[in-house]
Amino acid sequence: MDLSFDVILGAWIATGLTLFILSFLYEDNPLFKLAEHLYVGVSLGYLAIAIAAGFFFFARTVDQ
Repeated sequence: MDLSFDVILGAWIATGLTLFILSFLYEDNPLFKLAEHLYVGVSLGYLAIAIAAGFFFFARTVDQ
């Protein structure tokens, strides 16, 4: 099985962020805060794009 660089990089990033989140079990630390802020930022960005895409799809279908 030949994995591309993108798949391997994504797996390492996911592993690192998972360990950062689990580090909260030890104590509150900067790595946990980084992962927490990334999670919230990506979630809000995805929500904004989903709302914008839905709005433009709706506006395009109403005009037709």
